[in-house]
This record gives sequence, structure tokens and C-alpha cells, in this order.
Amino acid sequence: MDEKARDFLNTIIEIANRLPASELHSVSESIESLRTYSAPNESCSLPATVSHPANRDRTREMLQQWRKDFSDLSSQAVAWALRTAGEASAISPLSQRIQVVWSGPVSKGCTLRRTEQVLLDLIRNASKSLLIVSFVVYKIPTIAEALRSAVERGVEITLVLESPEESEGKMDIQIIKGIGKSLIEQSHVYTWPLEKRLKTEDGQHGSLHVKCAVADEQFAFISSANLTEYALNLNMELGVLLEDSTVSRTIRGIFTSLIDDGILRKATA
Repeated sequence: MDEKARDFLNTIIEIANRLPASELHSVSESIESLRTYSAPNESCSLPATVSHPANRDRTREMLQQWRKDFSDLSSQAVAWALRTAGEASAISPLSQRIQVVWSGPVSKGCTLRRTEQVLLDLIRNASKSLLIVSFVVYKIPTIAEALRSAVERGVEITLVLESPEESEGKMDIQIIKGIGKSLIEQSHVYTWPLEKRLKTEDGQHGSLHVKCAVADEQFAFISSANLTEYALNLNMELGVLLEDSTVSRTIRGIFTSLIDDGILRKATA
């Protein structure tokens, strides 16, 4: 395999690792529907099916690489190469156990999965329960829509969130705008009351600074990223995704105990 072919294959693997399963399926279907890459109007519209700007740009680069260097490859061959790379990533024992998750600038050839991709996959694949903990929630329409869909299919949603109004048991207006009042009403939402927080001698209190998600007590995502537009799309953020029932149940158990002990309080919109 020459250098150009290896580079093109690595690009396909990178995109398969980056995109959520639903977006990878959509891109593969769109590519396969093209008879050849010689239809520029159709092909240029393909990246629009990808939500994250960086992933959209990388997908566009892959399509340009296809046209420039591998125009003899059929659209079906490229589509199946993407699907195969995606399936290989999903069934890899190592990738199932632990994955490094990244948001921010990426170098060419980087195959790390992105924060928004991982969080969306967790939400969309949850079948029973979902715990999400975040310090800040702001402008997350894609995540909010995935959470609403999870509620509709019967997933029990528990949200533990920081709020400037936690002492009154009310949700901050930005949280309501970020998630939506109806989703808050259909979920179990908790905050950390001021009177339950540790304080310094001069009265400064601690903050709920955890960022994590647990799905079905099987998958645990621990990240530096808040639930914000900047954290998911612009900031440098780093985390790990674990497929480990012991770790997942331990994290879930921490917050269940805090709720049972009254340290976390049920909030209302």
C-alpha cells in the first residue's frame, strides 16, 4: 500500500471513529447513493449531515481526497469502507473497555472520539437508566433532543446540576433554557443545597464541579466538559469512556447515596 492509499484509509478510520453511529450511517448512505464522485453538487452537500463543524470539515476533506486521488473507487466501495471501519471500532475489545475522548483542535490522523459524539451515543443507546452530572448547562439543543427521545422510550433520566438558586430548590433560568422545562419535569433533577455544602472558615462554599454520565450502569463517561456549546464544540476538553459495570455502578451509587441522605435535593423548574 503506497503512502497516499494509507493516508486515505487512515482518514476513513478517523471519520468512522469520530462520528456518532447515526451520522456515520447517514454519511455512508449518502455516499452510496452517488453513482460516482463526479457529481459535485450532491457530494458537497454530504457534510451537512454531520453536526460537529470539525467533523464536517474532516468529512469534506475525505471526499476531496477521494475525488483527487482515488476517483476509480466506486461510491459503494467508499461507503462500505466507512461502515467496516465503524464496525471494527465498535467491536474492538480495547475500545469497548476504555477510550480517550477529546474536544478541541486535532492534528491530521487523530482518531480520538469527540465529547459530543460519545455523549450522544450514550444517551441514544441507553435502554434503562441515564445519570448525567454537570456544573454548567447552556445551549445544548442536540443533547436536549436526545434526552427527550430517551424519555419517550422509557429511559429513567437523573440529572444532577449546579444552580445559583440551589438553596431555594429552584432551577436557574439558563438551565431551564438549556434543557427545556418539559424535560426537567419528566426527569429526576437534583441540586446541592448551600446548607449541605462544606465551607471554609470565612464562609466560602464548595461547588458541584463533577462532569460525568452513566448509562445503564454499564458505561461511564468522565470528562472535563460541561454541558455547554463551548465545551462540546470549541474548548479543549479531555475525558475517558469506560465500559465497566463496576465503575459505572460505583459512580451511580455515589449519587444515589447523596440523594438518599438528603445531601442532594430534588429541584423544580
